[in-house]
Amino acid sequence: MKNSKYNILFVLVALVLASACTTPNSGSQATANSTQNKNAPIGGTPAVSGKSDNSDDKITASNQTEKQKPAAGKGSVQGTIFYNSKPAEGIEVKLCEKLSTIMGVDCTGKTIEAKTDKDGVFVLADADPQIYEGLTARVFKTDFYVYPQEGIMTAQKFNVAADKTIFASDINLFKSDLKITNPKAGSKIDAKGLEFKWDAYPDAAYYKVSLYADDSSVLSPYAGERVEGTSFAVDKTLTNGKYTINIEGYNADDKKLVESSGDIKFTVTGGEEPAAK
Repeated sequence: MKNSKYNILFVLVALVLASACTTPNSGSQATANSTQNKNAPIGGTPAVSGKSDNSDDKITASNQTEKQKPAAGKGSVQGTIFYNSKPAEGIEVKLCEKLSTIMGVDCTGKTIEAKTDKDGVFVLADADPQIYEGLTARVFKTDFYVYPQEGIMTAQKFNVAADKTIFASDINLFKSDLKITNPKAGSKIDAKGLEFKWDAYPDAAYYKVSLYADDSSVLSPYAGERVEGTSFAVDKTLTNGKYTINIEGYNADDKKLVESSGDIKFTVTGGEEPAAK
């Protein structure tokens, strides 16, 4: 049990480090499928990584030109949303007095809604001065919602002040429709000669492959392994058992474009036998 805890901790640390290294100076990142409005459990990487402190020296917003003045006695939150390093137009955004992210995204209490313009900019205008627990952005026309974070799974808060505009950190959306062609979900695969394959994704310059065993005592053999093409030959000995594979695509600016849809689970045979517990 002790080794199992260490292995889980190692994987979590590896994920955080991998995320930090792949998005230098990128502000906030947002997943397309890790948070949604259907009480779905969060799966995969954290939704975003941002800052909750809105002081001028902590802002990571690319656009800090105020679009509109808030009404007297009110405040506003302004930000920019991107996809594939380009402004994302028509994205639905909501400022939330209360925000729960335990089993999905639940925005309640006082809310202010807006959509991004052609420059990807949104203005959540004329909010009552108070602390708001977060904001959400709908991933295009899907049922998935994302939110800026100040840490692992902690939503960025906004302290709205009268007659002032807060500039939220940039949000970079990514989709969740990358198609894995091998292995198939639910299949049994021989560990010898195993090769992962997936369809090329538009504008993806490279991919990252992660593989996780259902058995928590088995250390993850690959976590964010960079791959330039659309296939990856397994070069490590795998322990027999069930695994989940996740593949992410990034553009030339190191912005995440996509990840594989859903959990692709499969069973490995012909490898090492699990250690006795």
